[in-house]
Order: sequence, then structure tokens, then C-alpha cells
Amino acid sequence: MEFVEEIVSLKDQLSFQGKIDVPDGINKIVIAGMGGSGIAGKIFQDLYTVKPSDTG
Repeated sequence: MEFVEEIVSLKDQLSFQGKIDVPDGINKIVIAGMGGSGIAGKIFQDLYTVKPSDTG
């Protein structure tokens, strides 16, 4: 569960910082890398709003 705790901690840090400017496409790469499933995938989906057209 240590990995999950680290991910949650990361989410808290990012959320605390507020809006984050990321290079175009980075969020899509992250979502694809995490598979968009599981706890980590769900957290990244919460962090980065991805339009259906972006994932296709």
C-alpha cells in the first residue's frame, strides 16, 4: 500500500498547488501510461480532465 500512499500524497501536493500548467500532451501520456484504470489511473483522471477526443 506504500505506492498508493505515495500517489495520494502526490495528489494532495498537486491539489494544494492549485491549477498546474502542463505541456500539451503530457496529461494524455500519463493517462495512457496508467491505463486509465485502478486507483492510480483514477487519481490521474481526477487530476487531469481529459476529453474523449484526446484519448482516441
